[in-house]
Amino acid sequence: KARKLQKDGNWKEAFEACEKLALDPGSDPKQVGNDLQQAVQYLQRINRNPESDDLRERVITVHTNNWRLLQVAARSYFQDNHHGFLVAGEFHRGHHRGGGTAVNALELDRARALQLMDQAMRLEFPEEDKHDRAEFNLEFARMFMGYRGYHEAWRLQDLTDLSDLPDY
Repeated sequence: KARKLQKDGNWKEAFEACEKLALDPGSDPKQVGNDLQQAVQYLQRINRNPESDDLRERVITVHTNNWRLLQVAARSYFQDNHHGFLVAGEFHRGHHRGGGTAVNALELDRARALQLMDQAMRLEFPEEDKHDRAEFNLEFARMFMGYRGYHEAWRLQDLTDLSDLPDY
């Protein structure tokens, strides 16, 4: 239904359909990550990107024991727009009209992604998901290296405390 709405150009309604699926505790554990990913993309499409962080956190709360969802949420943080504005002490991801302080959330988003991947790694992976586990580990390693490149691997000695997220 959401894909049909999206094809028809009804982005807001497509977002609402995906949001509903992503927040449903009874959703298919293998599909809920895709529902979250689509909902975040639809938010970007309707210029409501600042709402994406709240949506991700609400979905994570509902599906906290689903390693696949945690992986997709981590990827979403890691790949999202890292620029935003602090307005009255609140972070608004993306562009903002009038006032506020421009900030960068790159390291905060990377740390949050690593938190989620660490949380997912501690969950039990079914035996039949060996290939998915290998892909998970590779993605975790890419996020760990996160924007450091092979020539800047020395930066990995600057440890990030995952129990306390850095500032913007």
